[in-house]
Amino acid sequence: MKPLNQTHAKPTPVKYCAPQRGFSIVAAIFLLVVLSGLGAAMVRFSTIQHTSAAMDEQGMRAYQAARAGIEWGLHLSLNDTATSACFPEVSFNPPAPQLNEFRTTVTCQSVQYAGANPQIIVRRITSFACNRPTGGATGTCNGPAVGGQDYVRRDLQAVFQMSPR
Repeated sequence: MKPLNQTHAKPTPVKYCAPQRGFSIVAAIFLLVVLSGLGAAMVRFSTIQHTSAAMDEQGMRAYQAARAGIEWGLHLSLNDTATSACFPEVSFNPPAPQLNEFRTTVTCQSVQYAGANPQIIVRRITSFACNRPTGGATGTCNGPAVGGQDYVRRDLQAVFQMSPR
């Protein structure tokens, strides 16, 4: 018997694809961009935090300068109880070295109630402290705010009643 003619199909050769190149560089660039964005955001956040802390400290110093003005105004008023007149507006730099960049302006208003027996005098001492006074370094702080990114101002008032001796 004769063998059958079997046709054997040739197997197709397997083609190996060349490995893909460039995917790792895309992933690396993406990761680099994301990390750079996070780094920039952290730097911005840190800058804002430092600026905020510095302004908070300046605000506390301005408060202390205004408080020094109130104490000075109270001292003048309480040592001069013989008259109902107030002292004139005064501006000065507080003597403490930590407050030397602030200008303090102190004003006094006096209201006399003549119908009362004994006579009653009500005084209002107002102290303004700022780090950029209107009119330059020797100016006053009770005018319009100069403004600006690092401008700090604090206003304090003390109201008290006194009767002449």
